[in-house]
Amino acid sequence: MGAILYRGYDIPTLCQSLAKLGVKYVDLDFIEPPPAFRGRGYGAHVTESDLTRPQWFRKVLADYGLEAVTFSGHMFLISTSEVELFMRKMEFAKAIGARYIATNHGPKGEETRLLRNLETILERAKDLDIVVCLENSAPGTIIQSGQDARSIFERVPSPYLGFTYDFGNAYHSHRGQIDFIEDLQNVLPFLQVLHFKDVQLEEGVLQYCAIGQGIVDFRGIVSFLKSCGRTFPVTLEIPYFFRSTNWGPFETLEDTKPLPEIEGIVQVSLSFVETLWEGSSGEGSKGCGSSGG
Repeated sequence: MGAILYRGYDIPTLCQSLAKLGVKYVDLDFIEPPPAFRGRGYGAHVTESDLTRPQWFRKVLADYGLEAVTFSGHMFLISTSEVELFMRKMEFAKAIGARYIATNHGPKGEETRLLRNLETILERAKDLDIVVCLENSAPGTIIQSGQDARSIFERVPSPYLGFTYDFGNAYHSHRGQIDFIEDLQNVLPFLQVLHFKDVQLEEGVLQYCAIGQGIVDFRGIVSFLKSCGRTFPVTLEIPYFFRSTNWGPFETLEDTKPLPEIEGIVQVSLSFVETLWEGSSGEGSKGCGSSGG
């Protein structure tokens, strides 16, 4: 479960809540939103000053029986200062037990600098034994789809570089006109992590919602993934406080939901996702062109 849902609540509170609901894994966040996002209150639970105390975070997770397999460290990787900060995030993520760290990349036109900086980042990733997962992001960035990602990964082959596919991001950046399964096939050899993010669209206003209550066809997606013979870490990511009007830049709303309402969203989402794996079958779905564990 992505900690981003618990905006406004501290780490012990969100961990206690998730443990009460039977959650075992949490994706903590130190996210710097792209310039396309407007407003304050994005809600990261890890800040730069926290990077020196990963053991405190690891202890709190352990106290509530939680683990961090993935970590959200999203930021651009273009300037020297950005690369330096991201490598500190990598060290933090590894220290709390994560095996994958998700990130953005940069604005279109900065591919050359991104590729150069990835060489430095991936050397450190190898030392730490952590996989850096570039994620499809907002309009105007280098990677908005699986096809975009493939063009980057084919130039930087590394077992420490992977892809995080975010369904909500893909839906928004393509204005709803995207075939998720076809796009996943473009990047399947590099796919490492999935972000389940569902979307509601009413009268031109797009917002994220509990998984299963929006318009993303997760049943078809899971059927396809099961036919691949592979397993992936999945983060349920529900930033309910983002709003886009007529496909424009996201606004970050100031409201924070009461804890009981957040817990209801967690329960609804978990119940829906459990039915996906119980009820879906790989039979009859498109072939993946890839197999392995």
